[in-house]
Amino acid sequence: MPLPALRLICLAVSLTVTTHAFAAIDGVVRRTHPRLYATPAELTALNKYFSGGRLPAKRGEISFTVTTHLRAEGDSQDGVVFGGYNNPVSAILIRHIDSLDITTGTPKVRLQVAFTVPGEASYAAYGELSLSPGEPTKVTLSYDTEQHTASLVTDKAGAVSKQIAYNAALFARWLPGETTPKFDFAYVRRNDVVSGLQVKDLVANQVLWSHERIDSQLNAARGSLLWAADKTSGSIATCMTASEPATLCNVAQNGRGDTLGTAKQLALAYQISNRSVAYAKAARAYAELIMGVTDLAAGREWAMAARVGALGVLYDWFYNDPEFDAELKRKIRATIRDTIRTDVPEVGGKQDDDLIEMICGTPKLAPSTSLLDCASKPDLSRSYLGGHQFSAMTGAALGLLAILDESVNEGHDVTPLIIRIYDHMIEGMIPARNYASGEGGHHMLYAYGANVAEVIERLVMWRRAIVPSSGTTVAPTTFESKVIRPYIYALHADNTFPAAGDAFELVLPEPTLGYMALAAATQGDGVATTFYEKHVQSARPWASAQLLWDRLYFPATRQPAAELSTLPLSARYRVAGNVYMRDSWDREKSTLLEFKSTSFISENHQHLDQNSFTIYKRAPLLVDSGLYNEYDSTHWKNYYRRTIAHNSIVVFDPNEQFLYDSKPMSNDGGQWIKRRVGDAGQERYPTIAEIQPGARNALDGVTHYEEDKEGGYAFVTGNASKAYSTKLDQNDGFLRSILYLRPTSTSPKTTVLVFDRIHAPGRLAATSLLHTVKKPQSHATQHADSIAGGGRVVLAPTPTNLPLLVRNGDGMVTIEPLLPENARITLAGGTDGAPCDQEPADVNYTDCRFTARVATGGGSFAWRNFPAIPGSETHPVTTDAGNWRIEIAAVDEGRSAPDAYQWFLNVLHVEDNRLEADPTENTAKLLPSSDGSAAAVALESGGTVVFAKRSAAAASLRWKAGCGFRGTVIATGLVSGQTYRWQCDTGTQEIVLAATGTQAAGTASGEGVLKFTVR
Repeated sequence: MPLPALRLICLAVSLTVTTHAFAAIDGVVRRTHPRLYATPAELTALNKYFSGGRLPAKRGEISFTVTTHLRAEGDSQDGVVFGGYNNPVSAILIRHIDSLDITTGTPKVRLQVAFTVPGEASYAAYGELSLSPGEPTKVTLSYDTEQHTASLVTDKAGAVSKQIAYNAALFARWLPGETTPKFDFAYVRRNDVVSGLQVKDLVANQVLWSHERIDSQLNAARGSLLWAADKTSGSIATCMTASEPATLCNVAQNGRGDTLGTAKQLALAYQISNRSVAYAKAARAYAELIMGVTDLAAGREWAMAARVGALGVLYDWFYNDPEFDAELKRKIRATIRDTIRTDVPEVGGKQDDDLIEMICGTPKLAPSTSLLDCASKPDLSRSYLGGHQFSAMTGAALGLLAILDESVNEGHDVTPLIIRIYDHMIEGMIPARNYASGEGGHHMLYAYGANVAEVIERLVMWRRAIVPSSGTTVAPTTFESKVIRPYIYALHADNTFPAAGDAFELVLPEPTLGYMALAAATQGDGVATTFYEKHVQSARPWASAQLLWDRLYFPATRQPAAELSTLPLSARYRVAGNVYMRDSWDREKSTLLEFKSTSFISENHQHLDQNSFTIYKRAPLLVDSGLYNEYDSTHWKNYYRRTIAHNSIVVFDPNEQFLYDSKPMSNDGGQWIKRRVGDAGQERYPTIAEIQPGARNALDGVTHYEEDKEGGYAFVTGNASKAYSTKLDQNDGFLRSILYLRPTSTSPKTTVLVFDRIHAPGRLAATSLLHTVKKPQSHATQHADSIAGGGRVVLAPTPTNLPLLVRNGDGMVTIEPLLPENARITLAGGTDGAPCDQEPADVNYTDCRFTARVATGGGSFAWRNFPAIPGSETHPVTTDAGNWRIEIAAVDEGRSAPDAYQWFLNVLHVEDNRLEADPTENTAKLLPSSDGSAAAVALESGGTVVFAKRSAAAASLRWKAGCGFRGTVIATGLVSGQTYRWQCDTGTQEIVLAATGTQAAGTASGEGVLKFTVR
C-alpha cells in the first residue's frame, strides 16, 4: 500500500516571527496558550458548566424548572439546587431538607428557599416548596431590595408550602450584585434535573446569565478533580522531605501515567478553579522537581518522555501565571531541549532507548546547537505497527510544541524535530492503524488494543495545537470511529474482556474505553453512545473526574443512543481477524464466542494464536491460558504467547527449532515467525508494506464469514497455514471452520461445531487443544500408561470418544470430540501439587498449568512447566488464566499420523451450569461418507451439519443419513453461488448434494454455505 509522502514544512522560522505554518496540513501552530489538549475556547466552554453569575442589585428574578426525586444512596445530604453553602456574599440558597421529605403515602420532596447574609446563622428571608417526585415544576423567585420584598411562585398548585417570610433587620442587609456568589452545582441529588435556569435583572429587563441545564454530574466531577489536585499539591510539597515520598515524586523513573498525569491534573484543576494560586505554586514546585533530575536519561525513553511531556503541559497551561516567571520558563525550555538531545550510548549493538533514538533512529541528531533535527530522514517503518515509539514521540512533541515560539526566538529552532514527529504520525503511525483497525478490530486485543485510544488522545492534542485552514482536518483517520465495536461485542457479563494477547487488567472505567466510545459516538454511532453511557460511565463513580477529560476532548454532540440489539449478533473485522458470535445481547445469559485469525503475523504484543477461539457463558469456559507476568519473561517466551497456550492446533516436529534472539525456546509444535534459509523470511517487526496481502508477513486470515439472515447461525473459516513452518502445507495446512448454532425453542443450548482440516505432508501428528479453568470431567478411565504425576493424565481411548464436561461458575460446556475417532485424549495441568519439572529449575512451584516440551539432548524431549513468576506487570488477568489443557490427537505421542490429511471435529454444547449434568455418551453422531467428501454430524435437535473435508470448494457431498431423513441441513465448504440439488442414494442410504439431483436444495451463499430442508 503506497503511503502518502506528507510533510510538514515550516514557512516561518525567523527569530522574531512566532506564527508557524505547516503546509502539508494547510495550517499554523496556535499562538495562544494553552494549546496542548485544549485551547482557551474549549476551556471557556467547559467552565460555563461550573459558573454562575452575579445577582441583580435592586430587582431580580430567578426562574428554572426542577424535577426532584427522593434521596437515594450516594446523594449528598441536603443537596443544593441553586446557590451554595457558606457564601461569602449575599446570596440565595435553594436546597433539599432531607428530614422533611415525605416518603410514605403521597411522597413529597421539600425544598428550602433562603436568602443568606455572610456571617449570619439565621436567614434574611425563608420559604419552602413541596414538590411531587419526578414531576417537572417551574419555579420563579423574585425580589426587590429597595422594597425589601420577595415572592415565590410555581406552575403547580400547592407547590409553595410556605411563602417567603422575612427577618426584617437581616433582609435590609441583604445586598447582592457587586460580587458573584458561590455556586455548588455539584451537590444536587443525582437524579434531580434543573433546566431553563435564568437570572434576570428586572430593572434593565435583561437576562444576566443562564444555564440550559445544570450538569450536576460534571460539577461533581469538578469537585473530585479539585479534591485530588489538593491531595497532589500536598504530596508535591513533601517530595523532598517525606521519609516515604508519594509515588508521583519519583519523576526520575515514573512513566507518563504518573508524571504526565500529575501535570495534566494540576493543569486542569488550575483552569477550572479560576486559576487558583495554590495549583500554580504546586505546578511550579513539580516543574522544579522534574528539572532537579540531574541524569537527563534517567528511566530511559519511558521516563524521559514523561518528564518532557509534563514540562510541556505545565509550561503551556500555566504560561500566563506569575508563578511561571521568565526565568522558570527559560529553564523549562532548556531542560526540554537538553533531555531530548541526551544520547545514551549503545551497548552491544542494542537500541539505546533514549528519546532521540525513538524519533531519529540510528542517524541520531544533526550536529547543530541552534537547530534540533535528525541527522537525516529517519526510517522507523518497522516501528509503526507496534507503536511503542509513538508514546516517546508524543512526550517530545508536547514539550516542543509548548516552547516552540520562545525557543525559536532565543536561537534554538525546534521546528524541524516537530516536523519529523508529525511525519512519523502521518506517514506511518496513522496508516498502520488505518490498515489494521480501519474497519475495527485489533491484532493485539484487548488490553494493548485499547492503546489505540491513547492514539486518539494524541490526535486530540495535535488537532488543538494546530489551527487548520478552512476545509481541512489535522491528521484525518479512518479507524477512530470504528475501534470501539470489538469491545462492545466482547464485553463479558462481569464487565471484563477476554484475556487475549498480552492481557493486563482492562476494566470498563478505563479512560481509553471512554475515548474510543466517544470518538465513535460523536461521529454518528448511536450504539457507541449507549455503550459509553450505560456501560463505561455507569461503571465509574458518579463523580469521576475522568468525565471532565471526556467532555473536554469530545465536546461535540453525541449521536442519540441506539440499543445494542440493533447490531447483528455476530461481527467480523477482516484485517485484524477478530470475529464475534453471540446468541443475544443479554450479557448475563448469552454465550460469547471470540475467534481470531489475523491476516498478518508480527511480534510485539501479538500472540501466536491464529485460528484460536474462546467461549464465555456466565464465566470463562474455554480460555487463552497463561499470565502476562512480564514482557519477554521465560513464561512469556516459552508458553504464554505461544500456540500451546491457546485453543488452536500444534504439530510437534522434533527437528524444528524455535529461536528467540538466537536462543532456543520450548518446542510447543505451534506457530512461529519464520526465518527461512536463503530468504529474508518473515519479520518480527514488519513494515506496513510487509503485512499487505501477498507480502512476506501476510497470512490468509479469515477467508469466509457469514451471519445467517434469519439469525439462526454464524459461520467462519480461518486459514492459519502460513503461520506455521513448512511442516504444514502453506496453502491448506490448517483450515478451521466454526458453525455457531443459536438456541431455539426446541434446542435451548448454544451448539458450536469446530471442524479442522490439517495437511501435514510429512505425516506429523497434529493435536487439538482446549484450555479450561476447571478440570474437565469424563467417564473415560485413566490409561494404564498415564504418567504418574507430572501434570498429565492420559484417558483410555474408546472407539467413539466419550464427552468431557467443563464447569465454571454458573456456566458449563459439554465437549463431544467426534474426530478423530478412537482419539488419544490427555488432560494436562493442575494445581494439586503433583510433581512436574519446572523451568527455570530452581523455582519452587508445584503446579503444572503451563507445560511445553523442551529439548533435553540426544533428540529427546521432556515436558517442563514455565510458571508465571511475578514480574513487572502488576495487574495480570487471572480469571482466564486457565488450569487445564485438553489435548486431542489421532495417535499416541511420538507416532506418525496415519495420513498426510487429518481432521478434527468437536461439538460443544454451552448452557447454564446444571449440577445434575453427567454426560456418558455423545448426543451428536458422526455420519459416514462413502467417498470421504463430508464430515457430517447428526445433532440431537434433529438437524444435520455437513463440512466439506477438502479445502477446495466442494461440487458435491454425500453422507449417510438414511433415505427416511427429514430435517434441516446446513452444508459448508460449497462452491460459492452454485445451485445445488439433493437426492438419496438408496444403495448407500446417503444424501447426495450436487449440481444434479431430484430435489432442489438452493444456491450456496457467497461464503459457500447452504441451508435447506429435506421434506
